[in-house]
Amino acid sequence: MDSWEKYCLRHCFTVPEGFALPKANNLSTKDVLLEEELSDAEPDAWLDSMREKLSTIGKESGELQNEIFLLEKQSHFCTNYDATVAEAQQIFEESTVQEMFQDIASALPVLHCKISELNKKRESLEHHRVRMLYGPTEDPHAVHDDGFSARLEDVHDILNIVRDA
Repeated sequence: MDSWEKYCLRHCFTVPEGFALPKANNLSTKDVLLEEELSDAEPDAWLDSMREKLSTIGKESGELQNEIFLLEKQSHFCTNYDATVAEAQQIFEESTVQEMFQDIASALPVLHCKISELNKKRESLEHHRVRMLYGPTEDPHAVHDDGFSARLEDVHDILNIVRDA
């Protein structure tokens, strides 16, 4: 191991020829400030400070990203709103209000016919359903004195079937 250390010291860690560290008078003010900051403060404290700054900048970056997202979303909604308003405006410019009322008035009779047809179909379905429930011989609206629409014999028959089962 001793020979390996000697090899590393001689070949790996030697300073190349012509390479020299800058002298103190050739340092720029930025380098001097950095050197003073490093020499005055402990490296751990400096790293902690840099980490805090990085954390703060990261939080600000996240907030800015959220703000950008919200602004893009708002812009998208505004664009859609503008397109809808422009389309509605174009429709109103193409036809007058009088023409629209005439179109509505001409469509009303057709609408009334369709509604009356649907009402007739609904009533016929209701009558058919009532006939299916009560049968053709019974009156669906007949209610006995006790408030039930079923006969007493029918109730006894159902009770007998339930008891036998």
